[in-house]
Amino acid sequence: MDYRDALRYLYSFLNFEAKTDYVYREDFHLKRVRWLLRAFGNPQKKLRFVLVGGTKGKGSTACILASILSSAGYRPGLYTSPHLNDVRERIRIGGVLIPKKDFAAIFRKIRIRLTRGAPPSFGAFTFFEVLTVAAILYFFSRKADPVILEVGLGGRLDATNAVDPLVSVLTPVSYDHMDKLGRSLLEIAGEKKAIMREKGFLICARQPASVGALLKEWACRRKVEAFFSGRDFRSRADCLTEFGSSFGVRSGKKRLRHLFLPLAGKYQIENAACAVQAAEVLALRRGFRIGESAIRKGLLNASWDGRFQILHRYPPVIADGAHNGASMRALRESLRAIFPGRPVTVILGISNDKDLPRILRELILLRPERIFATQAGNVRAMPAPVLAGKIAARLPRVRSVFNLKEAMDDAMRNKAGRHLVLITGSLFLVGEALNFWNSRSGCSGTAEP
Repeated sequence: MDYRDALRYLYSFLNFEAKTDYVYREDFHLKRVRWLLRAFGNPQKKLRFVLVGGTKGKGSTACILASILSSAGYRPGLYTSPHLNDVRERIRIGGVLIPKKDFAAIFRKIRIRLTRGAPPSFGAFTFFEVLTVAAILYFFSRKADPVILEVGLGGRLDATNAVDPLVSVLTPVSYDHMDKLGRSLLEIAGEKKAIMREKGFLICARQPASVGALLKEWACRRKVEAFFSGRDFRSRADCLTEFGSSFGVRSGKKRLRHLFLPLAGKYQIENAACAVQAAEVLALRRGFRIGESAIRKGLLNASWDGRFQILHRYPPVIADGAHNGASMRALRESLRAIFPGRPVTVILGISNDKDLPRILRELILLRPERIFATQAGNVRAMPAPVLAGKIAARLPRVRSVFNLKEAMDDAMRNKAGRHLVLITGSLFLVGEALNFWNSRSGCSGTAEP
């Protein structure tokens, strides 16, 4: 099996990232993942994990923490989802993508094991389950330590929840996947809080009041030592720019001043504060050696594509995968803080299962000059004409464009000076935008062959 064979094999599994008509509480469970891990000798029991769940900011928080740990001399594994252009983006050690030869070798082993058969009562393995097991096998083979897993959907039934974390991190909980996780924030939070472990450690970002109260009550009952943003640690922005943010973090009596994060966007400061607090807990409660210099260097070296990423400067072209109302609000606030008064043209594409009314509510407040409704080359994408029709009732200056390149060309035509172009709504669309700009500039990601 070579790399292409491995990709074909992986994509032969049921992929809930492309298929949305499933029943979450029936089709999701941990039996299959636990069985396959057990078939390989339970490698997860020989690794140390951090689980990062929540609705928004999971990937950024996980990436920042991995960068801090790398700067402290560790060899962190990082597992994230979804990918933008290359599935290997999901599996990294020290910022380097899994090599193609290792990817192929691991999937060869998985295919051999699954060919022997699994209990029929388990049902069919899924894309995410098999990829999660592959990531754990790779991290074990390369002695990654610790391993940071970004939770996929929800938490309670997600494949990543088959491990026992040293620390759990919950980023802000907001409305997303309501048809699967629940219609209220408390129902959604109830699924996500399950990544905590009894008598374990929790780092929790700022939450809506009702969610915060639920998590505090649950942590108390389960004897979880919890650290809540705004109560046990807090951050303060000093300066927000298109190149990143300077800020400070206070945890108990400890203060870290004049920190710098090269990830633009006001919302990244809260993500960074959660990562810093997680590093502090790993150091103080779990025996890791992480000093202040490692925290500063790790923040400075952090890199995460597709989140308030500036692809072009004159005029500014920004790609941000804001795919729910809360993420779009955070994006809108960051745009107004960093680029005050700039006229904005939006290129928007979303998936069929996303909460368009909440997204549009924030776009209306952004007051864009024009909107190009388009669609990513993904089966979940809402067709551009359908999206344009839904937008037109609220924002009349909208045009349907089937092709991202055409939308980009039209948005950029005769625009200069204070004008700003925003590509948003879907990480699939953002991935296409990054690929488009990288091909023009000859850039590529960090990866082994």
